[in-house]
Amino acid sequence: MTGSFINQLDRPSKNVRWIIQETHSRWSNGVKRFYRDLIPLDFTVTIQSVEAEMRTKAFDLEPQLIVIWEVNRSNLVATIDSLLQIRGNTVSRLHLIACDQISLNHRLSLAEFDVSGFLEHPEDLYQLKPVFDGYFARLG
Repeated sequence: MTGSFINQLDRPSKNVRWIIQETHSRWSNGVKRFYRDLIPLDFTVTIQSVEAEMRTKAFDLEPQLIVIWEVNRSNLVATIDSLLQIRGNTVSRLHLIACDQISLNHRLSLAEFDVSGFLEHPEDLYQLKPVFDGYFARLG
C-alpha cells in the first residue's frame, strides 16, 4: 500500500490552471472556446483572468500553469519585470505572449524569458497545438 501511495506522489497532478493577464476578456473568452482542442482529455482545467497587479501572486496557486500575458506598448516593461520575478520553475509552466501591436524588436526581447509562443488573435492558439502537445508530454 505504501508503494502505491508513493507512486501517486511521484506522478504529476492532472490539473492545469490557465492564468490570463489581460485588460478585458478577449483572451480568456478565446481560451474557454478552444482549450478542449489543446489539452488531453484526462486533464482538468481552471481558467483565471487576472489584473496586472495580481499577476505574480497568481503563480503560487498551482505548479502547472499555462500563462497568457497580454502585452502592449504601455505594459511591456511591467511584463518583463514580472517575467524576471517568476523565472524559476519553468518546466511545468507554459508562457505565451498575446501581442497587441508590439514591434518585432520587443517580441525578440520577450522571447528571452522562456516564452513558448506569440499570439495575435485567440484563434492563433490552434497554431500552437504542437507546443501544447510537447508541454503535456513533459507533464506526463
